[in-house]
This record gives sequence, C-alpha cells and structure tokens, in this order.
Amino acid sequence: MKEEIRHVESYLKIMKLRYQKKIHYAIHADENLMDRVILKLSLQPVVENAILHGLQRKRGAGNVEITVYREGKTIRIDVYDDGVGIPPEKLREIQNSLRDVELREERSDASHIGLLNVNKRIQLRFGREYGLWIESEEGIYTRVRYILPDADYYKN
Repeated sequence: MKEEIRHVESYLKIMKLRYQKKIHYAIHADENLMDRVILKLSLQPVVENAILHGLQRKRGAGNVEITVYREGKTIRIDVYDDGVGIPPEKLREIQNSLRDVELREERSDASHIGLLNVNKRIQLRFGREYGLWIESEEGIYTRVRYILPDADYYKN
C-alpha cells in the first residue's frame, strides 16, 4: 500500500503543477495499514478519473481526498472529489457494470473502462465480495470506495 500511495501522491503533485490553483488534494492514511497489499496501479486510474471527469469540468478550484482506513475485516480506500458529480442515469449504469460481470463484458464503449478494469482486477485477486463501490451526487461530489480484505496473508 505504501508504494501505491507514494505513486498516487507523485501523480497528484504533477497534476497540481499542471492545473496550478485549480486542484487541491489531501491523503489521510492509517499508518498501520501501509504494509497491506493493494494491486499495483489500481489507485491512480481512479484518482485520474476524479481529476479529469470531476475537477477539470468544475468551475473554480476543487479537491481530491484519499482516505485509507479499516472497517471491520476490510480495508477501505475512499477517493473523494468535490467536482461536477455524475448524472443519476450514468451513475446507475456504472454501478450496474461494476456489479454485473455480463454487463462488464458486453460493454464496447470506452466510458468508465478504468473503473471496470480496476474492479475486475480486485475481484480476480481477492474475490467477488471485494471491489469498487461508487456514489455521486450531480453537481456536488463523487466517491469511489475500494473494499479490500484485511488479513495477515495480504501483508507485503
């Protein structure tokens, strides 16, 4: 996890330089979870979506916040942005695609392919009870939540 957090922080620093005062970010991570396994390059695509689809379209400055915490027997990683949000019909489509394997495999367009790929990789590695969950309110925010196992055998 520690390496993936460092990688995404480097990405955020580059985006902050590129967009200057338009993007602000914060990372809050439970230090006790930094030895846990997270798939390589699984956090950056979701953060990239937050910037490109959420903040870049927003008038004025916006925020990306990443929070890593334990909840029960799972690790949760929330990627939150206060950008433009997702329209309800598009949100339902994304949520259904994340839950339904057949819908994922039928999709031929490139929309939300990063989310689908990350979700598929998580489920292949850890099982179908894990993966991504998304919520959004158009014009207000989007939150993508990673749900991962917290077990000793998933330590680095």
